[in-house]
Amino acid sequence: MLAALLALGMLTACGPNQEQGASQEPSAPPAQSASAQTEETQQGSAGELRLLTSWQGIAGTLGGETAQGCYSLDCYPDGTADIIYYDYASAACIRLSADPSLGHDPVSTAYIPSYKGGARCLVSGENLYVIKNGQPYTDAAVPGNDPMARLYCMGLDGSNRKILEYGTNVVFQWDGGVAGDEEGNLYTVLSVVDRETVRTTSVLAKLGREVSGYQPLHTWEEPVAASLIGVCDEGFVVRLQDRNGAELVTKLVLIQPDGTEESTLLEWTDLDVTSYTIHENVLYYTKNAESGIYSKNVLNGQELPRYDTEKYEYFQPALTLIRCEVRDNHLILQLANPKASEAAYAALDLSTGALTPLNMYYGEGEDKSLVGVYAEGEEDFLVCVGSFTRTRTDQGPDGVPYSFEQGFEDYVLIKKATIGTIYPTTEGFHIISKRALTRESHVKTKARRNETVPARLCANIKKERKKR
Repeated sequence: MLAALLALGMLTACGPNQEQGASQEPSAPPAQSASAQTEETQQGSAGELRLLTSWQGIAGTLGGETAQGCYSLDCYPDGTADIIYYDYASAACIRLSADPSLGHDPVSTAYIPSYKGGARCLVSGENLYVIKNGQPYTDAAVPGNDPMARLYCMGLDGSNRKILEYGTNVVFQWDGGVAGDEEGNLYTVLSVVDRETVRTTSVLAKLGREVSGYQPLHTWEEPVAASLIGVCDEGFVVRLQDRNGAELVTKLVLIQPDGTEESTLLEWTDLDVTSYTIHENVLYYTKNAESGIYSKNVLNGQELPRYDTEKYEYFQPALTLIRCEVRDNHLILQLANPKASEAAYAALDLSTGALTPLNMYYGEGEDKSLVGVYAEGEEDFLVCVGSFTRTRTDQGPDGVPYSFEQGFEDYVLIKKATIGTIYPTTEGFHIISKRALTRESHVKTKARRNETVPARLCANIKKERKKR
């Protein structure tokens, strides 16, 4: 089932068929060319607008997706980072550098000088972006601080870099989404802070390589807080929250692409609605202490048939949550029974209405977690199967080298053709591929911070080998 292991943070290419102790030249970065995204690659794709982030917003997004690979960041404790690229065809993870001999080095095209405040890669059209968040209440005069909100713009191969700055009072909402269009622009709701009045304005804005500053499309003044949560054929779906005394009122509203004509799609108080997502012009949502999935056409407001989850006796009475965005035309659900010791997961087929229990887990006991899809290509799913630590070498301000342990998430590439769907009904998650990297293989970088990066096998592979 597994096509290859991709360990987050590998600094140069590690091919899947590399033999123990063998050397290998780093793979080339992706070419500056059209890299069409599949319809399923990004959730909520509709018309010219496409949601580029996950259901958890920027915070829950691994990076920029294309049909051929995924861009992410390898972060260092000093606040710098490298852009890395998961190439699905070669099953390799590479640093996005024009010079493969360079490691983590400021002259490298992969180098990002600051991720302080948070940073993520996103892809829109032919543009690769790195969003670097602002920190309005961070003192810029203190050495090492970097409160500026930035957008690093470049081609898909890391070339033609351009840096845009938006000020120290601008914040990208980490729990909100970012959309893109066919021209390579970005759209999101920014929080613009007035430090004198300590008040925040939410701004639905257009920004990108060819946009001067950010272009406001729609604004909401405090106490209303806004976040982008989806797109449809007629524009953006934005969540508005306003606390009226002890009562929290939430609305999902539709905003036209030019920022006009705000219309309400759904409204509730406090926690009456527990989760929601947008897919192909349909809003799917769940209600507090109720089983079942409600759906509504966001274009005409028509209520659509309710998907039933009550036939699963074990989960009655169930609290149903939408765990993540639609992948492979399936909606992932978390079914929590107050009488059960743990939650269970199921996949709702939006074509047939069939509900299938999910059994793709990693870890055991309290560490048991559902295998989640973090990126999707034409033939592959990139999923997370745990975490690991790695010893790295860096140098301090005085030039003295030191070693430290750094944690990373384990990402695994699964071929769609191997399993047919990301939601199999077989018990357990068994890794049976022989294409995984060998335990002793390694790559040496030629950076000023010279280090050896061991290619790591996840614990599941080790366990499977012991069983054999």
